[in-house]
Amino acid sequence: MEDPVLGDIDEAEISGEETLLERPCWILDLLAKKEKTAYARRRAWVDQERFLILRSELFARSGKLLKTLEAKSVRRFGERWVQDRMIFKDAMKNRRWNRVPHRIDRFRRGYPGYCLFQGFAPAVNGL
Repeated sequence: MEDPVLGDIDEAEISGEETLLERPCWILDLLAKKEKTAYARRRAWVDQERFLILRSELFARSGKLLKTLEAKSVRRFGERWVQDRMIFKDAMKNRRWNRVPHRIDRFRRGYPGYCLFQGFAPAVNGL
C-alpha cells in the first residue's frame, strides 16, 4: 500500500544499495518539495523485499544532520514486518534512546499499510 500524499511532499531518488540487518536495501534520497517542513532532506534505507525502513537520516535545509533512526531488529506480525527495536539519535543534543514502536495488539486493528511508525496510530502514542 502507498500513502496517497507522500508523492506530493517529497521528490525521491534511489542513490545506492547497502546491506543492513543482513537485508539488501535501497538508499533513497528524499527532498522536500515545500519550504516549510520539519526536514528538508531525508535519506532512508528500505528493505528491497519487505519495503521496511531500516535506517533513516533527517537533515535541516542547511544540510546539517538532525536525527537518525535505526532498526536493531525486525519482527513479523501476521503478514506484516515491523521494526521491533529502534535506536533514535538526536544529533543536535547528542542524545540516544531506544523505542519499541509497536505492540502486537495494534496490528489487529487494521491500520493502513503505509503506517510504519507509532505517530500514525493515535492509540499507540502513549507507548
